[in-house]
Amino acid sequence: MKQKGVRDPAVGVRHQETTRDERMRVISLRENARWSWRQIGRELRIDPRTASRIYHRYNQYSTPSNRKRTGRPPIFDDEEKARLVAFITRDSRTRRLSWEAIRIEMDYACDPKAVRNVMISLGYHKRVPRTKFNVKPDNKPKRVAWCQARLHWTKEEWKRVIWTDESSFSTAGFGHRPWVIRKADEEYHPDCVDLKFHSGRKSKMVWGGPSVVQQILILSSFPAERNSTPQPMYEWSLSLLLGRFGISVARNTSGLLCKRITL
Repeated sequence: MKQKGVRDPAVGVRHQETTRDERMRVISLRENARWSWRQIGRELRIDPRTASRIYHRYNQYSTPSNRKRTGRPPIFDDEEKARLVAFITRDSRTRRLSWEAIRIEMDYACDPKAVRNVMISLGYHKRVPRTKFNVKPDNKPKRVAWCQARLHWTKEEWKRVIWTDESSFSTAGFGHRPWVIRKADEEYHPDCVDLKFHSGRKSKMVWGGPSVVQQILILSSFPAERNSTPQPMYEWSLSLLLGRFGISVARNTSGLLCKRITL
């Protein structure tokens, strides 16, 4: 039974978007052949009302092509993107938040991936923070003055200097890898670096000092009291590591493992 106010569907009508060639035929049949909308619809198997809309849209915009669709309104406009960047770059804590935590704190009703994609489009990525030692404010000008006072040094003067550094490895498990949200040029931004402090964790320290004369002095301190015997596991690990580079490990009376090699 036919309901009041409901039209019967056209027989043989295709319920899909018309192509540009079909729209050109509609315009040609209407202007040149003077066909009615019903005749055009029957010929092209489209609804007569669709043919009428195609023709009137052509007269209005002077093109048979469809206009660009606006699509779904974006969640993040320029103002919201600026607010999101201001929140993430506010301090060191917000730069280390997960995408889900950022979504919750900003009260966004979207997937965390949407937040990530917006930040990527703005040049921000999750990166492992650089590690640097914590330099006290009083020592910063002293270090700069030390470097400036030696800008004129020659190579022969630098040969008398040995640059030392140390590296440690944990013997009681491994920590987590932190991530920080930053741009590529914010590598050493104060909020994007991890400062080194004494953590109190169980670890071993390897110390080395390279110089300009291409000699390396490798010293490894023991974690126990001074002049104590090193732990067998620690000595074996160090021997295995240095052995891959052709370096043998010896023990002396000062409680240090040391070996001098020439490159």
